Amino acid sequence: MDINELNKVLSSEINKLRGGKAKPERVNAVTRAASQILSGARLQLTYAKMVGLPAAIPFFGRVIKPALPAPKKNGN
Repeated sequence: MDINELNKVLSSEINKLRGGKAKPERVNAVTRAASQILSGARLQLTYAKMVGLPAAIPFFGRVIKPALPAPKKNGN
């Protein structure tokens, strides 16, 4: 599963709820699970940033490169 598929699942559940074809409890369970998935991905991104590694997380479908370090100041 990637971020695009997760968006499709969430949209589908919301549409089912609006159409009366899904119970609110099920939609709540799906959205809570999605929230946990996103929290885990966010944690991976934060860790990669802290240690200066590219965030190669397949969930997002691409490698997120770390920001360049600030230029060093010389004594001038």
